[in-house]
Amino acid sequence: MNKVITIFVVVIILCFLSCSKDKIVEPNNASSSNTNNDQLKKEILVNLADNVILPNNQLLLSKALDLKMNAEVFTNNPNLTNLISLQNNWKLVQNQWELNCLYNIGPVKDQYLFYAIDTWPSNLVFIDNVLAGTDSINSSYLDSKGSTIKGLPTIENFVFSLDHGNQSVLDSFNISNYQYRRKQYLNALVDNYLNKASKIDSIWGINQGIYYEEFINHTQNEISGSFNVHLNNLIELLGYIIITKLEKPMGTSTGNPNPSLVESLNSENSLSNINQNIIMIENGLIGSPFNPNDKGINNLLDKINAQKGSNLLSVAIKQQIDSIQLSIGQIASNSIAIAVVNEPSQLDNLLNHFKELYDLLRIDVANSTDVIVTFSGNDGD
Repeated sequence: MNKVITIFVVVIILCFLSCSKDKIVEPNNASSSNTNNDQLKKEILVNLADNVILPNNQLLLSKALDLKMNAEVFTNNPNLTNLISLQNNWKLVQNQWELNCLYNIGPVKDQYLFYAIDTWPSNLVFIDNVLAGTDSINSSYLDSKGSTIKGLPTIENFVFSLDHGNQSVLDSFNISNYQYRRKQYLNALVDNYLNKASKIDSIWGINQGIYYEEFINHTQNEISGSFNVHLNNLIELLGYIIITKLEKPMGTSTGNPNPSLVESLNSENSLSNINQNIIMIENGLIGSPFNPNDKGINNLLDKINAQKGSNLLSVAIKQQIDSIQLSIGQIASNSIAIAVVNEPSQLDNLLNHFKELYDLLRIDVANSTDVIVTFSGNDGD
């Protein structure tokens, strides 16, 4: 009887040791995998910051300085040559902005800098009231007002007129009742924009702010982690392009196209905006386009062997980006406002490709990388 009891106790002890061993080994393996993924995420974030965000911030600031100088030349001598130069410079700035607008995060977001740069449509009634008023118009004055009377969309409305042409723009600066206040307002607009571009550059600057270090080191898999925030911003931008930049002017939900809802309507820069956006999205996924050795989200997807059907998920994403760029190239119009009327099938094709990329990131990439999608929009269906 004692022998039976002894054997029974030994068996229980062996089973306990076996279970304890399993409990110790399995989490260690998972912890090692998570550590490796965190290290790769940091490499992705460093590449993104060093080779995408910081250079684009510097270009944004440089182009803002050019815009300020162009505006000063034009307001001192409002002629056609100076106006065309200012318009071309605005387009360069707008195109650069579309490469920056993904990174509305950290102190940049907390200080509402992006909204001060790019909130549209502008409040034209409020702008007219400012012009008819008596308050001195400068950058500080604009800081005290809402975002719909400043930024790039308002500058666009000052220097472009789709309906009436360049002569009407020149008349507004030369012979209108508010010609002097309009010049003052335009100079205040470019000053205010330059101030915001400078703040963004300072926040990210390695030698100026602390956000750079916070961004590259916050690799934890949580909602506020830099990788999670970045992927969610990519998803949110795609949703914004689908709904606001394409479906609304296309009249997808109403059946009636509405060209007046197009972004950058007066400058006819709307298709260029979207083209810049897809370049930015691709850079946001792969990092620097110039050095294939730098790490991007595609490398993480390949490391964890993320699949889409029979293909690697990273391959499916690249194919969809290529399809979008091809679709943009097949649209002959410079403006979405013209394309909604003359090239609806080409726009439908572009929209569908954007939706497919949106689903790849929102569903496949998010699930593969354990990212919680916080964007509350939909794909416009």
